[in-house]
Amino acid sequence: EVQNRINHRPQRITLSHPWQTQIANETQIIARMARSATKNAKSTDSTKGYVSATTSSTLKHFIVVTVHILCLAVYFIPILTHSHKSVPSVLDESHIMSSENKDVAGTSTLEEVMTNDYWGRPMNGESSHKSWRPLTILSFRWLKTTWGGRCAFLTTHRIINALAHAATGDAVSILAVKIFEMSSSSTEWSLLLLRCLVKLLFCLHPTHVEVTANAANRPHLFAVLVAVVLCDPQLHFLLVLFLQIIGLMCSETFIFQMPAVVITQTLIKFRNNAKNQSDTQSKDDKEDEDTASSFSFLLSSLRKLLPRQFLLFILSVSYLIMRNALDWLSIPEGLIRPAENPFFHLTGIDRFRNYAFILMVHIFKGWNLDFIGFSHEYGFECIRQLEKWTDPRFGVVIFAVGMLLHVVIKCFQQEGRARWNASLLLLFHLSWMLTLFPISGVVKVGTFIADRIVVASTVSICILVGRHFQQRIMPQGDKHVRVLPSIFVFSLLSLMWYRVHIRSLQWMGNYPLLSSSLKTCPRSAKSHLEISKVYSGLMPELFDLDQSLYHLEQVKDIDSDFLYCDVHQQLAHVYIQQQKLLEFEKELAQAILCPFTMSGASGMWQNYWSMVLKDPSAKQEGELRKRKYEMQISEAVQREQEELGKGKPQWKGARLEEI
Repeated sequence: EVQNRINHRPQRITLSHPWQTQIANETQIIARMARSATKNAKSTDSTKGYVSATTSSTLKHFIVVTVHILCLAVYFIPILTHSHKSVPSVLDESHIMSSENKDVAGTSTLEEVMTNDYWGRPMNGESSHKSWRPLTILSFRWLKTTWGGRCAFLTTHRIINALAHAATGDAVSILAVKIFEMSSSSTEWSLLLLRCLVKLLFCLHPTHVEVTANAANRPHLFAVLVAVVLCDPQLHFLLVLFLQIIGLMCSETFIFQMPAVVITQTLIKFRNNAKNQSDTQSKDDKEDEDTASSFSFLLSSLRKLLPRQFLLFILSVSYLIMRNALDWLSIPEGLIRPAENPFFHLTGIDRFRNYAFILMVHIFKGWNLDFIGFSHEYGFECIRQLEKWTDPRFGVVIFAVGMLLHVVIKCFQQEGRARWNASLLLLFHLSWMLTLFPISGVVKVGTFIADRIVVASTVSICILVGRHFQQRIMPQGDKHVRVLPSIFVFSLLSLMWYRVHIRSLQWMGNYPLLSSSLKTCPRSAKSHLEISKVYSGLMPELFDLDQSLYHLEQVKDIDSDFLYCDVHQQLAHVYIQQQKLLEFEKELAQAILCPFTMSGASGMWQNYWSMVLKDPSAKQEGELRKRKYEMQISEAVQREQEELGKGKPQWKGARLEEI
């Protein structure tokens, strides 16, 4: 009777004794209490689960936002504290920020912007380096014409670079999650850790300072950002078309990132197909069908990606055909100077040996192993030629090749699907290393060694290193972390932050940047020339003509063949301030014969002699000196024309005979 009252609705029953009635009433009360307690418990569990999920989601968002703020702060701090209106632009920034750059100032037409190079010269001109970056130019132009004086100084443009760099780091971290989210050991927390580690490794990479702290290097950031976004195989077809056009118009280096985009898309698609099949496959069948199914997954991935990858191929080929037809593809050899690229003239086996070393320098920089030091220029007498195979520096090439062979052997020692995964990850890494192709010595480029070239190659490095650290810190994919690996990674990231901060401060001004360059390359003719400009009036607080002249004498000592003819205009600038007029006249006449200073020196020449000849007491003697210089210049030009016909490079310019 009691059991019946608990399990069923109360029924009309006859109780013969009062104690039975009391027991029945108490039992009904207990049953109601039990049902109420059960209902409350279920409600409490549901509420706790909802609160726990909400708290976990909030915590994850907080972590992501915090990491993003840290990635912004690493550049915002030096930019906001050391970049202001009174600070002059640094190196190439002066070309971009100059009011004489009509494309940026907004005084040229859009047609001219589309047919000029990055420095405002016609793309098919003899003085163009063929750097076609119209969309990047329009980003400078839009800010200058829309916001006027509020965005005319460098701070705004450098902040935009910092924002673009943090966005690129975020895109790379999301790409890492897409690659590894299908791994069996991946959980929400392990993927969150992976995302944070990859983003920090990318944003704190020391070689990225040049493209982030220097506004003029914005094209390289835009190109990498677009390429990383294109790696998503789920993008809409029209969006793929739009993004590739954007990338090609941001920077010419984007074309070298297309193989990496294709390989990365294939890797993501393959891992997704393999994981989906693995979830539906029994454990007994996995080993038997592993190899065959992996190959079929790869073919299936390629078939699904074929339309978008065919589009990438067609647009890339069309881009190259267009540039070749318009004579926008090949840099005139006269613009590639030994003062800036001392290995360009090498041929045969000497060229292979030296450019193999230069390629390894960039690869090791990508792995954060910089054994030559920071410098904005590595030109003549900074990196000396490798004359023999026994040069100790060539050991770097041998070591790198040995490591690659070791990794290849390890990949093939895997079995079944693990071998395919490892091989595709290796191919993924090598495809991003292929972005270093421009400095391999195969194509003509004016760049010798530059941190900005390394940025794209660090995409795969940061993803793979971040994955390695994540597996060491959180090996089982749960919330429990290992202490020692965590301390190591934290120490490494702290060191990277410090190096980036110091290097960013150096990029905030000409003097600290050039001083750091001379520490790395004490015999850099170009750095000595540039720092002499600082002492000759570029920075009034450091004005010292004797110090400026000292650095110019260093240029003449290092560059005895006068490969860097720009030195004459700077010597003329110092001599006129010292009132050494005869020395000024001679150096200015020589500057007119230098193809890189001809236009500026010619205007100064006309102004100087017009003032000298106005003085009646000095007019007769001045006319004699002027005619002598003009005769010397005419003879030098005639000799140069004859020598050019015999193969003399254009960059060397003509030389005055002693007067």
